[in-house]
Amino acid sequence: MNAQAASDLWFRRTVPGLTADLHSVAFGNGQFVAVGADSTVVRSGDGVHWTSSTTGTAGSLTRVRFLNGAFVAMGPAHQLLFSTDGLSWEARSFPGAVATDVAYGNGVYVSATDVDPYYSTDGLQWTPIAERDPNAFPWVTPNSAELRTVTFSAGRFVGIRAYHPKVFSGSMEYVSSVNGLDWTLGPADYIPLDGGAGTIDQGLGLFAFAPQVPGVVGLHLSTDGTAWNCVGCSPTPMPTGYEVGAAFGAQSGVRVTVLYGFAGIEPRIFSTVNGVDWTPSLQFPTPFEDPNLAYYAPLRGFARGVAAGAGGFAVVGDGGYILHSGPGSGAPTIVSQPVGLSVAVGQAAAFKVVVSGAPPISYQWYHGEQPIDGATEATFTLSSVQTTDAGSYKVVASNGAGSVTSQPALLEVAFLHIKMYAGVQLDGTVGKTYRIEATEVGTAPNWQPVAEVVLPSSHYVWFDTGSPDHATRLYRATELP
Repeated sequence: MNAQAASDLWFRRTVPGLTADLHSVAFGNGQFVAVGADSTVVRSGDGVHWTSSTTGTAGSLTRVRFLNGAFVAMGPAHQLLFSTDGLSWEARSFPGAVATDVAYGNGVYVSATDVDPYYSTDGLQWTPIAERDPNAFPWVTPNSAELRTVTFSAGRFVGIRAYHPKVFSGSMEYVSSVNGLDWTLGPADYIPLDGGAGTIDQGLGLFAFAPQVPGVVGLHLSTDGTAWNCVGCSPTPMPTGYEVGAAFGAQSGVRVTVLYGFAGIEPRIFSTVNGVDWTPSLQFPTPFEDPNLAYYAPLRGFARGVAAGAGGFAVVGDGGYILHSGPGSGAPTIVSQPVGLSVAVGQAAAFKVVVSGAPPISYQWYHGEQPIDGATEATFTLSSVQTTDAGSYKVVASNGAGSVTSQPALLEVAFLHIKMYAGVQLDGTVGKTYRIEATEVGTAPNWQPVAEVVLPSSHYVWFDTGSPDHATRLYRATELP
């Protein structure tokens, strides 16, 4: 990726035969692990090469976190799934509730559920926080609120809880805790949650919450989990009108959030290095469908999650799609081949290749079989093409793991096509109409009309654009009544 940030360029990664929706992704123990519908699990060590498996009969898996050295997956069944590698999973009973999120810190697990929040010291035995102490969690009234999503960073748990819809029309508030048992209510931020809870996440010392709510735009950010500001609320540097807020990941000084998208619209991915100024980072280097097409086929469907790891980012979404931004690994592979060109003498010509693989990647372009001096970048440009530049061009991309040679791209060079046209000067009355006739030289006179011209000026030259198709012509003009 050279000097580009890990979020500058995105590649579509595929898993053979995968069509199930992917809902969430996490990174840990050197692995990306994503979960989705039908107990689907996909794994990758580098974000480039992915394999699929299943957890068994857990149903649709809605979220995965990496906590305390293990992946924890959640779904509609009354259980949590634990795995250290994303391949072998242990089901642990979670009676009485459906877990929607889990966090770990200071020796305690905390789970958000569809009813009351739970805690555990070992991930095996779970107890409702309200059962330990009815006053430990800041309810509006007893058993009237639920913890929707939770994370841990900077020595504290931070969660999003919902007011009971009958009390405050389904708004949400921030809550925090140091030990996971005694919670403090943060300032209210009335965002309707009727469309979904969204996800709270953290990275590089920043908490982030993206509501999953129809019509709600904005990414809520905090450095301590108590004082929050909304990026994209007012003013609006992020796009409005999208429906689903997804997730947040951070790595190597770059934070990436996958923002909103209607069904049938490609996701929006933004990145930042300071948490304040966000820029679009969704750039695809190659078409997803026909590699010969000049346009990029759009990616359709909701983005559901993002994770940082292995020097880059992975985004997952509906239909099993996976996007990856990062250095890749292994020997170079060509993602986008150079394309043939046809230009005129004196014009510029540029060939470009897109390569994935472990950095650093070196390039050498060839004209035919001869290496081109100084042509050692991913793009090779001829500023003023000459006839001697015609022929085939290819590039060899190399790194410490191997090399790959591109397909040849043909450069066709042509002189500018110059034609000469016969002209007839008309000296007459402005506004009058003149019929112009022509006959071939060397044959019997056969005058044929070729044009009628309304004279725009007293001295006017009319050109016969059809004259190059005739050897020699004579012309005459007659003023019409």
